[in-house]
Amino acid sequence: MVGTFVADTALHYAPGKLIVPREVLEAGQSLWVLGVDDSGQYAKIVWVCDYLWVPRSSIGPNYDAVWNGAPLPTGIVE
Repeated sequence: MVGTFVADTALHYAPGKLIVPREVLEAGQSLWVLGVDDSGQYAKIVWVCDYLWVPRSSIGPNYDAVWNGAPLPTGIVE
């Protein structure tokens, strides 16, 4: 599913582990969302051919004409 950042968000290489140097994506950008970690606090995303993590609270559904606000995946992924 495709989601949209609802806030500026720092990228993580693993749940709770920030990328250094810090990389931040701006609110409004869309991204592929694959699922969540086992705590449910982080979502795994695909960004520029990399698998990364972001706080789950930083993304929401994409309300464009294609995705129409479809719910984001909630299954646990590694």
